[in-house]
Amino acid sequence: MEAEFQGKRILVTGGARGLGEAIVRAFSKLGATVFALDREAEELSKLKESLPEVQTIVVDLLDWNSTKRAVEGIAPIHHLVNNAGVFGGSHKLVDVDEKRIETIMGINFKSVVNVSQTVVQGLVSSNAGGGTIVNISSVLSGQPFLNTSMYCCSKAALSMLTKCQAIEFGPNNVRVNSIRPTVMKTGLVTNPVEFQYLTDNLQNNQIISKLLEASEAAELVVFLSSSKSAMITGEEVVIDGGYLLH
Repeated sequence: MEAEFQGKRILVTGGARGLGEAIVRAFSKLGATVFALDREAEELSKLKESLPEVQTIVVDLLDWNSTKRAVEGIAPIHHLVNNAGVFGGSHKLVDVDEKRIETIMGINFKSVVNVSQTVVQGLVSSNAGGGTIVNISSVLSGQPFLNTSMYCCSKAALSMLTKCQAIEFGPNNVRVNSIRPTVMKTGLVTNPVEFQYLTDNLQNNQIISKLLEASEAAELVVFLSSSKSAMITGEEVVIDGGYLLH
């Protein structure tokens, strides 16, 4: 598989830490040219220190135009991983405010539309021969969870977007899939009390009762980006330790 990605250009959003960092490292090991996009300049600098070959881009995905310009500037991208996401903290529907909704939907859904369309436009205009998109969804995209409604809704929207992208981008030789991971210790949930609550409720209902490692999810992303999954598109691949069987 290593030869397959040599010379290919990979973009990972939210690539500075957590699952994004694991994905960046996985592709970098395979000889790809990897671009890590994130709003956290300090975290990107740390990543650059350990992986000098990785190209870093500081941009806020909530800024549509700045994001589009940044992605246009590195075209063509052969393999895109829409990893950036926010949990948004514990919240109740009865008092969730507009800013929280805009932030969660803006990062988890709207930015995926923006980055994906820009990448596909670049592939088409450069005659790069097609590529892949992997969207990082969640086990909660189809499973409501108390006090996380906006996060669940944003990931549910992402699941449908994945299918729509697969249909529309297919004629451009672009395959699109998503993965639905269970809880990981990645920093997405920054509040230790909230993280423990999620861990207890998800992990305790998994058949395989352990925390998912970011490296395990990253391996799945690489597989879905490779020719080994050439006949897979529009799918949501669950990696949840059996949680959804309950």
